[in-house]
Amino acid sequence: MVVIVLCCVTYFFHNDLVNWITCAAMLITFNHGIIGDRLQERQARMDKPTVECYYKLNRLFYQKEVLWITVFLLSGNYAAIAGSVMFFLYPFWRKFYRRKIKPLNVMEDFTGI
Repeated sequence: MVVIVLCCVTYFFHNDLVNWITCAAMLITFNHGIIGDRLQERQARMDKPTVECYYKLNRLFYQKEVLWITVFLLSGNYAAIAGSVMFFLYPFWRKFYRRKIKPLNVMEDFTGI
């Protein structure tokens, strides 16, 4: 879904090389964020987290996205704006997903699923 939104926004609003590179960077950044969020979930479930500052991940994530959205609005980079808005909303969706759709269970912690 993220790929479709980013590609459509880039194609219809600013179909140029810079925006296609931005589109690719946004997609890679989104995937990076997904992995970071999953790692954070695992750390939160540990009795003694191996990364003590894991809880700062979302705070830094939100701060970063607000600043990037501001930069992209000022530069008129619509693919980047769409990507940043999706990234900003992703942690909220992920929390909903883990609460209502697919909660983590104890076995997942040991099987690597």
